Amino acid sequence: MINKIILLLFFTFYANAVLITDEKILFEDFGIEYYNDKKSELTINEIEKSDNFNKINSGFALGYKTGTIWLKINVENKSSQKDLILSINEHFYEIANLYTYDFNSKLWKVYENGVFFPLVKRPIVDTKLSFKLNLEKNSKQVYYLELQGKYSYFGNLTISKEKNNQINKYLSSDIIFIVIFGIAITIFMYTLFIYIQLKENIYLYYFLYVALYIVYLVNISGLLAYFDLQNYMYKLHFLVAFCMGFFVLFSLEYLRVKKYLKKIDLFLKFLVFCLFIVGLLNFYSYTPWNQVINNLISLSNILLIFIAIRIFFMGKYFVGYYLLILLTYFFLILFFTCMISGLIEYTQLNRFAYIVFSGFELIFFTLLLASRYNEMKNRQIKMQKELIALRNNQKEILEKKVSLKTEKLLEVNKKLTTLVNEKELLLKEVFHRVKNNFHTIIGIVWIEGQKYKNKEAFENIITRIKSISTIHEYLYQSKDLTEVNLNEYFESILLNLQKTNENVNLKIDISQISINFEHLCFLGNIVNEVITNAIKHNKNKEDLLIYLKIEKKNEVIHLTIKDNGKGLEANFENKQTLGISLIKEFVSKLPNSKYKLEDDENGVIFLLEFFY
Repeated sequence: MINKIILLLFFTFYANAVLITDEKILFEDFGIEYYNDKKSELTINEIEKSDNFNKINSGFALGYKTGTIWLKINVENKSSQKDLILSINEHFYEIANLYTYDFNSKLWKVYENGVFFPLVKRPIVDTKLSFKLNLEKNSKQVYYLELQGKYSYFGNLTISKEKNNQINKYLSSDIIFIVIFGIAITIFMYTLFIYIQLKENIYLYYFLYVALYIVYLVNISGLLAYFDLQNYMYKLHFLVAFCMGFFVLFSLEYLRVKKYLKKIDLFLKFLVFCLFIVGLLNFYSYTPWNQVINNLISLSNILLIFIAIRIFFMGKYFVGYYLLILLTYFFLILFFTCMISGLIEYTQLNRFAYIVFSGFELIFFTLLLASRYNEMKNRQIKMQKELIALRNNQKEILEKKVSLKTEKLLEVNKKLTTLVNEKELLLKEVFHRVKNNFHTIIGIVWIEGQKYKNKEAFENIITRIKSISTIHEYLYQSKDLTEVNLNEYFESILLNLQKTNENVNLKIDISQISINFEHLCFLGNIVNEVITNAIKHNKNKEDLLIYLKIEKKNEVIHLTIKDNGKGLEANFENKQTLGISLIKEFVSKLPNSKYKLEDDENGVIFLLEFFY
């Protein structure tokens, strides 16, 4: 009974009570008190009796403190609803326990909460640390909120009616993070597309910056609790270092710092290396490396602003938009830093302005990259048009040159054709005259032979001359001296031989082979001489058969002449007749040639080979 009286007197004298009425749904900006238990040794009973509390606003920013922070909230319910929701509107406190006095048991009840509590175990299933207050109409109650964490102590205490809590929940800061998350995902996909198209470092750095920013955004928003990954909250702080590192690399590419300020470019790249190293150290230990990361990020931002200003005043006005965005974001971060350091009071602007602007920053930088991409495409299109114009111009010049060359070639070809025709005509005339001269020689030899008794020798000479004359006669009657039909050519030779020797049967097997005109004449003379000799040595044989075959195998021409005569005479190798001498002479004129004349089973065979 005495305790109840003491508490009643305490409530009566406390003037900063939150008055809950039916006129409003959400109550904020009310007075509370706080106490810093630096050694975290005091119990709730000791805290209750302490008179060292300091008055602050429900939107509080106490800065970095050691130990435990105790918040004292005095609530008076004048509304018709007893179910209320108390929320700190932040997620990062490791311990956020609410103490309320139970008048029946005369004990303090504790409702445990904190960032590492799974959502299902929290007093209210929400990423923000919230509690249910059951306060009857026209009653008062004092609540103590125990806070512990590694981060700065700030937040915004609110009290709302439970039936309207879902509305307040959707109107909370979560919606800000979700909208920015959607923007970041869209930009992530767009940047990935551009990088795949262009394969340039600037788009890769920005793509990695956006990707890491998305994960970091999920971390600082408390959305990790939905995936039960809140235990990784401190480890994921290393993403801040990597995110800033890739942003610096992106900025160095966009500002072309290497071109304008080479030494600063090297220093900033070294700073990026330090960010990556400290980021990895932060993954293993949050303190003190988180503070080192924050200092390096501040230094990087200041240097980027300085560089952008320097390059802008060099007349490179394309950095103007970048500088404006970076300065705005820097000042918003500065306000947030001052707020979490306890230098300025907590407001929604100080708390969320930098986060909201980070979404706009992503959009602005993406627009700058898109503008750069469009400029590049326009330059490419312009260059392509110039190349097409140059190609068309070169094509016209080339066509004119080709046309001129073609005309000259046609003229030269016409002259050459005329010369070839004249040459062929001249050759045919020569062959014709040679043939006539052979006939004259034949007449002279015949007349001369009538004077001697040995007419056979003169007849052999006349036969050879007639055969050679036949070759020239065929050549001057031929339509084309460049492509002589071998079958017709040798048939004309053999036909002439057959006229003077009716008892001879000739058989021809000749492949279509292209042979040089000069070599063709020598080959004709060889065939003529071999067959003439065969007929001469077998003139008494009634069924003499002579077989002629010409073919080409592996670049070698094979000539075969066989007869079914009486064979070679004894000591043939030692005799040097006119026929053999002529054959040797004509064979030597053919390239890489060799021949042999030998007995066969049924006569004589002549074999000739030469490369062609």
